[in-house]
Amino acid sequence: MRNLLLILFGLMSFELSIAQNKVTVDVLVPSSHGSVKMNGYIGEKMDLCIKNRVMVQDIDRLVQPFISNSDGKSGFRGEFWGKWFTSAMLGYGYEPTLQYKAKVDEAINKLIDTQTPDGCISTYPQEYHLGTWDIWGRKYVLLGLISYYDQTGDKSVLDAAKKVADNLIKEAGPKSNINLAETGWVGWKGLAPSSVLEPVSLLYQRTGEKRYLEFCNHIISLWDKPNTLTPTGIKLVENAIKKVDLWEMGGAPKAYEMMSCFEGLCEMYRNTGNKIYLDA
Repeated sequence: MRNLLLILFGLMSFELSIAQNKVTVDVLVPSSHGSVKMNGYIGEKMDLCIKNRVMVQDIDRLVQPFISNSDGKSGFRGEFWGKWFTSAMLGYGYEPTLQYKAKVDEAINKLIDTQTPDGCISTYPQEYHLGTWDIWGRKYVLLGLISYYDQTGDKSVLDAAKKVADNLIKEAGPKSNINLAETGWVGWKGLAPSSVLEPVSLLYQRTGEKRYLEFCNHIISLWDKPNTLTPTGIKLVENAIKKVDLWEMGGAPKAYEMMSCFEGLCEMYRNTGNKIYLDA
């Protein structure tokens, strides 16, 4: 659902807030929200998807795992709110009605109500933080919070996103004893948690605060380090430059998680102008 909406109207509905120290400039500039309307068969299917699928989700059901921390040490319910919410924000951006605004407002407020005093928004209890799919779920929380800020300019939501990222940096950043690239489910060799690179890169673009760029650089550096999940490290940048076959990269042939990491690398090219990231 999220990917379909991203493809259909990502270009027309997504705006980037550009930090003062942003290095690169996008060639294409999106149209403003609500300025483009699709008609015909495609338009009809988009309208049906937004009205009868995206905007009728049960928000309480999506937020409940964050209240009860019901993922324990291995669940992945933490991804569902963010995946749905980014779709909802695209839908609202495409058709910015008061009804849809009320829906996304309710969803964002109920999620932020679950934020702990240390800034964490997670479906995992404290003793299982950084467990199997925990960072993956926090990634989608961040993507959702940022998507709301981008359209509304609500600084309180940006602050909530910063608290989520700061908590993660404290738990798994450069000063911790955690190698983020060797967390997560063993089968995907650190690809899933590494993909948090994307929202942290986006957060840097919107704030210009150096600790987020430093954390992103740290994540990328971990890809070249051997760890308990893969003896060579996932080496995404190096292997991409060498044109290693995709199914032989990253220690595990899982396109979704791997391409999520490359999405973050694209944002890091925007942040730094480092052509190696673009080439990769």
